[in-house]
Amino acid sequence: MTSADAGAGGSGAGGSGLGGAMGEFAGATGSVVDGGSRCVASASSTLPGVSLGFFNVRCTYTQAEAAAGVQFDYELTVASDLFLVHPESQDLGHCQQPGISGLIVGFSIGGDGQRYCLCDVGPCPFQQPFSTSPRAGTYDDHIVWDGRNWGGPSDTSQPKGAPFPPGTYELGLLSTGTFHDPTIDGGVGGQPPDQVPYRVVASRTFTVTP
Repeated sequence: MTSADAGAGGSGAGGSGLGGAMGEFAGATGSVVDGGSRCVASASSTLPGVSLGFFNVRCTYTQAEAAAGVQFDYELTVASDLFLVHPESQDLGHCQQPGISGLIVGFSIGGDGQRYCLCDVGPCPFQQPFSTSPRAGTYDDHIVWDGRNWGGPSDTSQPKGAPFPPGTYELGLLSTGTFHDPTIDGGVGGQPPDQVPYRVVASRTFTVTP
């Protein structure tokens, strides 16, 4: 196992998300049972050999537990070495950078009008497109959440909002970009072979109780 991916949501260098509505991260679905509670998990990937998944994440948390701080653990798995991968920043200011995995992972927690992400951490200088070569391995990281609404600090030190009320929410992970696929002659839609779009997602629901 490789230590936390510095570009992923839990580290602050890559935490963002593109939604928060239920189904935003939809993929192959299944049910998870935790202490008699049931939640729904899904995952999908169009980047060969790469997947995202959660571990040590429960189906139910109380508002008090959330307010004290909840840690959602996840892992990014790269089954075999890749080359010429171009991960994309997802935050508004394009501040995210690849972590030690060579990829960028963003996150979003939300549903029913509630949302928590690091979507806006402020503007950053223009960055040239990233080009990485992810190595085979499993890269662990985590997201820490205090139960509140927030879109990130922006460049104006935005305060956090109200706590999420009791309800069922979706925790989602997202990694996007393009990659080199030598099996495709001429690429996709007239794009060169190293500009094939990819999307790696994972999500699961959880419930906040009083």
